[in-house]
Amino acid sequence: MIDFIEVDRQETTSVVLACAIPREVLTRVSDVAEAAGVTVASISLRCFGTAKLLGSLPENQGRNALAIDLGAGGFEFVIANDESIGFARGVEVLPGSEESEEVLVTEIRRTWISHTLADGSNEQIESGVLLATSDVAHRLELDVSRALGLDVIALDAHPMVRVPADFDSDTWPLAGLLLTRFQGSAAINFAAPRKAPDLQARRRQRVLLVLGLVLVAAFGGWTLGNRSLSSTRGSNADLAAKAKSALKEYHRNRRDGFRLEHLEAWAAIDPDWLSHVESIRSFIPDPSRVVLDDLSFALVTGGIDHEKRTGFGEVVEVRMEIAGESIDRATIDGVRAQLVAEETVRLKSNGSEKTGGRRLQVPFDFQLRTDVESATESGGGS
Repeated sequence: MIDFIEVDRQETTSVVLACAIPREVLTRVSDVAEAAGVTVASISLRCFGTAKLLGSLPENQGRNALAIDLGAGGFEFVIANDESIGFARGVEVLPGSEESEEVLVTEIRRTWISHTLADGSNEQIESGVLLATSDVAHRLELDVSRALGLDVIALDAHPMVRVPADFDSDTWPLAGLLLTRFQGSAAINFAAPRKAPDLQARRRQRVLLVLGLVLVAAFGGWTLGNRSLSSTRGSNADLAAKAKSALKEYHRNRRDGFRLEHLEAWAAIDPDWLSHVESIRSFIPDPSRVVLDDLSFALVTGGIDHEKRTGFGEVVEVRMEIAGESIDRATIDGVRAQLVAEETVRLKSNGSEKTGGRRLQVPFDFQLRTDVESATESGGGS
């Protein structure tokens, strides 16, 4: 079972304090009351009665107040401000003997420390009250005060409650609940829980309002559209002719743009020829061992390709023709091995190697292919 109290309401939102209790507990309370011949008018929580008593004490007006409700099964730690609960925690401790009262004081101290550490402050609480049977409350006043570092006294009287001679003071929270009901203050009542607001009703109102606005807008749109229909039909033919003419101009501009991009892609191919010469020179041994007769460079391209996402792009290689003579076959084999090991160079022999050159013993003729930027990236050879 759930009941709630509305704490704050804004134009579109509300802040509520909600409480829940098992239905079995409500059934048990109703059965006990019925067996005793008592009609149950309200079922609430003790902490709300405690908060009502604290908030209605003159010395607690407009400030936080502390109450420790010592019941039969333990105690409830309540901090309230102007009858509103700011903090509440229940701890099961069975008071009665001296030893159990020491345990009770220890648990009260732990609860206070836990709350102050979690909250980061003591909320400017200067004093508190004990709600219990008179002898227990007065016996624990000093110990609880020392444990909390506050002035804590037993509540013996209240300006708004007339206490009979045989009043059992551990029922103070119940008196606070009766005071809440008598004054008509908002309180939790599981015997007659509040109904949640009909959110669907507000939604239905909004839907109807939107539908009404849509109908008005549709009627206005139809009226305006009917008036402008004739003029729109008259200008439609003119716009179609202009669009047809503009389409031709658009295609012509796109063709010119593609041509320009094509030329720019060709112009962007700019090998660093000196770097390629330097990269070849780094592979050639001492001139006394290898003599170059011919060194030529050329661009080899597969054409300009166009992709929709990347635009124009070229696939270009640098072709290098190297011809000369070596002092012996071991030297030229070493040069060939270096070129084959170079990852950026693709080697091809232009003919079979013979012996008997004009100046040195072994003539050679190589064709090398590499990427346009490979010589620059490798820093002029290895």
